[in-house]
Amino acid sequence: DYAPAAELAAAPTIDADAGMSYAYRPVATARGTFDVHVVTLRKSRFAMSTTVAATSDCSDDCAVKPLAEHASGRNAGVGIHGTYFCPPDYADCAAKTNTFLSPVYDATTDAMRNASSLLVHEGPMLAYANDGRYFFFHRTKDFGATVEGFETSRTAVLAGAISNYPSLIENGSSVVESEARLDDGMRTIKTTRGGIGMNADSVFLVIARSATVVDLAAVLQTLGATDALNLDGGGSAALLYGGTYKVGPGRQLPNAIIFTKK
Repeated sequence: DYAPAAELAAAPTIDADAGMSYAYRPVATARGTFDVHVVTLRKSRFAMSTTVAATSDCSDDCAVKPLAEHASGRNAGVGIHGTYFCPPDYADCAAKTNTFLSPVYDATTDAMRNASSLLVHEGPMLAYANDGRYFFFHRTKDFGATVEGFETSRTAVLAGAISNYPSLIENGSSVVESEARLDDGMRTIKTTRGGIGMNADSVFLVIARSATVVDLAAVLQTLGATDALNLDGGGSAALLYGGTYKVGPGRQLPNAIIFTKK
């Protein structure tokens, strides 16, 4: 018997043929079923970069802009919000508005922001070289002390790098519950969560509704990610696909992860 709804759901799209797809759908995991926005990008068809709104390290009233502007500045139509930061609507962020502590590479100025934290930040790092290689480091110190050192040791030219916490998945195994920086709120509070994951062929940009960080790890593992990093969420969550917001724009962002067609 012909089932129109099932046939439509299974049909390939022009976007999928181009190495990209977007869906908002339930994802069933061992921890429950979650409503998830997911962009899937074929690694062979898309290049990653990271951008920072400020042109230098900043300690207060730092530059921010919407995700769409982060993306358009690099002629990109796909992107997701980046690290945790101190937004202006948080009372305890007075005198350090829009600051972030994680090392993030700014592809626009070819400089690592918060480079002094590379050897001490307790989160993992995702990096991308312009030859198409991805690197997932258990801790930012494994990246190295400098961009130059990374490029020399890996025979690579850096195009993007971002660190946040906690790590979700490494080498196919969920590691989130063993992460020292997984706090009680991440374990128990169900809210909007964002993350980025990858496997040998694809990159996954994910925003999950009503989920804990542990739930987010389960979602990304179910989608097929073998390595994954937690990002910011809540009111900062934003997901751009084909130049259109699928989530957000949310708050203006000090940094972001974006993708361009090769």
